[in-house]
Amino acid sequence: MMWRDLRDEGTSLFSKKSIVDSLHQDIAENFYPERANFTAKHTIGEEFGTYLYSSYPLIARRELGNALSTMSRPQGQKWFHMGLEDEDREDQSAKQWMQQKTDIQRRIIYNTQSRFVRAMKEADHDWATFGQAAISVELNRRRDGLFYRDWHLRDMAWAEGWDGKVDRFWRKWKPTNWQLQQYFGKDALHPDCNKSDNKNKETNVMHIFVPGDYCDNPAKNVSYYIDMDHEHVIEEKPMVYGYYVLPRWVTVSDSQYAYSPAVICALPDGRLYQDITRILLEAGQRAVDPPMVVVEDQLKSSMDLQAGGVTVVSATFDRRLGEVMTPVKSDKSGLGFGLEMNDRTQAMLAKAFYLDKLDLPRGQEMTAYEAGIRYQEYIRAILPIFEPKEQEMEGGVMELTFDILFRHGAFGSVQDIPQSLQGQSPQFKFVSPLSKAIEEKDANLFNEVVQVMAQAREIDPMAVSNININKASRDAVLGTGASVDWLNDEDQVLASQNAARQQQQAAQELELTQQAKEVMQ
Repeated sequence: MMWRDLRDEGTSLFSKKSIVDSLHQDIAENFYPERANFTAKHTIGEEFGTYLYSSYPLIARRELGNALSTMSRPQGQKWFHMGLEDEDREDQSAKQWMQQKTDIQRRIIYNTQSRFVRAMKEADHDWATFGQAAISVELNRRRDGLFYRDWHLRDMAWAEGWDGKVDRFWRKWKPTNWQLQQYFGKDALHPDCNKSDNKNKETNVMHIFVPGDYCDNPAKNVSYYIDMDHEHVIEEKPMVYGYYVLPRWVTVSDSQYAYSPAVICALPDGRLYQDITRILLEAGQRAVDPPMVVVEDQLKSSMDLQAGGVTVVSATFDRRLGEVMTPVKSDKSGLGFGLEMNDRTQAMLAKAFYLDKLDLPRGQEMTAYEAGIRYQEYIRAILPIFEPKEQEMEGGVMELTFDILFRHGAFGSVQDIPQSLQGQSPQFKFVSPLSKAIEEKDANLFNEVVQVMAQAREIDPMAVSNININKASRDAVLGTGASVDWLNDEDQVLASQNAARQQQQAAQELELTQQAKEVMQ
């Protein structure tokens, strides 16, 4: 498949997704006006959301987006670490190697030049609002670090493979010729782009990223940058790792585009909330500044019933009939119902954006059993939010980051990989409210088990042998969030325990021998 065929396929996909862009424009106008340039164009200095009457729908969306950021990637905490799917295969050397590489990866992504924090923050709000985000991970042009970007969904189109995973990407890009020269160098560009008087002129570029076998290329993946204005290939490059991460929240079987369940529920309530607020504002204005009727000899205007409006009418005036200027009376009995309806709609918006489910369960003097039940309820409530996000967004970005760093030698020689990790693929695990609740549940269960075994020991001192205390205590310690370095190597612990038992047995035998001598004497 030639690059022109790939370009035409991308053009067709962009044409087909125009209805999706229209939906996103409507959603953005109601909840994310800063991003409402899917089908409209923002101008510099434009005031966003001037057509809105209340900011609460925007605040609800903002709170969910910020919560996804602070709870998934808490500032100042080690929110991710490597591990194996089969944790029983993790010996101490494997755990230490994975923790060391996790620390290296953390330092690289939080380098100020990587723009990781900015890109992920933007992606969180795209995820909360539109149910998907488009993130790119690449080496910077100096090849001494990584560079992250979150792209506008308006400029992205994609397609799925047979397994339902997105594996083909098209992106529209409109940089200046000066930016193209910085990114690719002058030699790669069309001669018109290198003219001195065209440096600030924008050029339409399309980036295409597809699997190699899709375009009959032996490489794992192929990246094309096409100058659409001059029909010129700026760059064609094979790649052994990915480039885009496209996390999706909720998908349907007949579309490659996802949606946000929060916004789908909130959209009708958001429109209703704006209408109710508008009516209440108008009613309140009319109550405070009622329209007036002025009686004169000649008809001057039509009826103006807006707040502060003045209507001049003609009449044969007799002061016994009334005042010259009379306020128009309005019925205010419906204001209470309107305020009540407004509060109910606001509560529904909070529910739609999961704002009532994000707090950890709290309670006074809870037993271990009660705490366990509440954590189970909490996990069920937040599972639809954080489970897909951990796997799709943080998981996808961290795995691609690891792949790039590993292939470029950031983790040292492959000879240093412990034997237990040979042939294994480390996975990333995250410290989120979901994982924290699960880990704390394990710690609470350990405390409950200890209480049960203490009671059982009073009946049968040998009952404690039913529990693998070493395994249970180690899992409970890690469940508190402690570092793996706090735990001694399991083999060393077992050897130390065996030595202690042997010493204890020898002491007991010596004591028995001494007692026997005393009896003989």
